[in-house]
Amino acid sequence: MKSLVQYDIATVIRAPNITEINACIDALRKVPGVFDTNTVIILRTVS
Repeated sequence: MKSLVQYDIATVIRAPNITEINACIDALRKVPGVFDTNTVIILRTVS
């Protein structure tokens, strides 16, 4: 049964490519206690 409590946490991930970003997101989803995630990706070039 899912808990009705929802927490909002923002995470900033920096990676050289989308494959690495996806790997980070997949790892976050495997954290014990994480039942669901909502992912928003904002792409930005840092110079």
